[in-house]
Amino acid sequence: RGVSSALRSEPYSLRQVRQRAAWWGFGTVALGSALMSMAASTSWLPTKPPFWAFTALLHVAWVGVTAQTFGHIGNYYDLTVGNTGLLMGVGNTIATIPSALSPLMVAHTVHNLGPEEGWPRVMQILGAVAVCVGWVYSKVVEVDVVDGTDEAMKRPRRDASAASKGSHVI
Repeated sequence: RGVSSALRSEPYSLRQVRQRAAWWGFGTVALGSALMSMAASTSWLPTKPPFWAFTALLHVAWVGVTAQTFGHIGNYYDLTVGNTGLLMGVGNTIATIPSALSPLMVAHTVHNLGPEEGWPRVMQILGAVAVCVGWVYSKVVEVDVVDGTDEAMKRPRRDASAASKGSHVI
């Protein structure tokens, strides 16, 4: 059993495996965020939750962040061989946008609503974004090389043991 036997059993295509991994990961982020929002909204709790509860919930969300990477396995060679550098530059630039906007959104939300209402709202926004991104990603994920360079993947590669002898392995 396990992941490798599941992939070999072929009930799902590689695309379906990536879709499900992304959904599982983004869903776990959304769940952790929703639980943090509920824990931070102390109006429904008799006492404020201990700090370790938030730490545990952050770990739940982090498991989701880690798991969602199995949905895309950031390998640019999966998509292109001839334009890997360009795709990496564009992809990393786009991936930096949330890193720049998130602190601004958190600061604005917590400042305007105050910490008692602001932090639960931040967690709600995070959960909503995770669900939206998971849905969009599952619709657009591909597993085929898109620039027609499948043949380039078959060119000779140097084997590490053969590299010292100067020979190529095909």
